[in-house]
Amino acid sequence: MSKPRSSASQPPSLRQQKIVSQIRRLLADIFRRPEIDLGEGLVTVNDIVVSRDLASARVWVSFTINPHVNFKKLVAQSGAVQTQLYKSLPIRKVPKLIWQLLEDPTAHYRIDQILDDIKRTHSPNTGAPKSGDDRPAHPNSDA
Repeated sequence: MSKPRSSASQPPSLRQQKIVSQIRRLLADIFRRPEIDLGEGLVTVNDIVVSRDLASARVWVSFTINPHVNFKKLVAQSGAVQTQLYKSLPIRKVPKLIWQLLEDPTAHYRIDQILDDIKRTHSPNTGAPKSGDDRPAHPNSDA
């Protein structure tokens, strides 16, 4: 399942960003524990999106080996992962984790690269494209 991106959605609040950072760090620690068996290979947490009310968090993961088999193992152990998160996260309302398998991790990076290119080509104040070409002229050209 691919990660939806909506330009109409609001940017995450500072609190959401801090919680995402904490969840990412804690999941890395939880996945290293021997009681959580995720099979062979490595698991990567590609992205986390926390809802505005902090009720849920979508976690996009990818695996280096046997992604579908290892994802099923992760979902089967999601209760144990959620319990460890409840014990470790120092906030009153801990988001319920909703797991999403990122089938093609490289697509996520391509989307980020495209968004970065769009940001670079528009000026920050007006949103209009920058005038002129920033690339140096080719040494063999007449211009």
